[in-house]
Amino acid sequence: MEQSVPWDVECNLDARGSLPRSGPTLFLRTTPRNMSTDPTSTILLRTVERGDLPRLYELQLDARSNQMAGTKAWDADAFQKIWDGILADPTVTARAIIASGTLVGTISCFKRAGVDEVGYWIDRAWWGRGVASAALALLIREVTARPLHATARADNAGSIRVLERCGFRQVSSSIGEETPRYTAGALVHFVLD
Repeated sequence: MEQSVPWDVECNLDARGSLPRSGPTLFLRTTPRNMSTDPTSTILLRTVERGDLPRLYELQLDARSNQMAGTKAWDADAFQKIWDGILADPTVTARAIIASGTLVGTISCFKRAGVDEVGYWIDRAWWGRGVASAALALLIREVTARPLHATARADNAGSIRVLERCGFRQVSSSIGEETPRYTAGALVHFVLD
């Protein structure tokens, strides 16, 4: 079932009509709420590049963002090791989110426990502007595998709204245990068929 989202999506395709593996892959001409009405305001997804990693490392250090996501920040060595693995894994779709020309986060699709899962991280300064919803709308156009799964903290109303706005439905809840990456807490699980 094709999801109806309140944005027009344009795709950059290669000569074969496929999405390119590097460079800008998808872009969205949109004006999410609270963004400028200037027609140059866009949300762009492109392949994450090594040059993005210093900015992404700084973003994941934000204490409030970690609290909302139920995560713990990586130290520099662990962060580098994780991203080395992500960038080397051809089964992971990892995209940088560019809003009005600024790197504001990442969104990805990856295998976890044998299922395709999506996750995203947005610079807190850009919360509430429709960036996560627009980026997820783009990613689910690019990644055609279904079902897609997602997990959010039960108290993360913003992330739950993003998932629901893009057609994900809640299928279960659980209590997540403390791990080196995650704090213990109530979780909600979503699926997009």
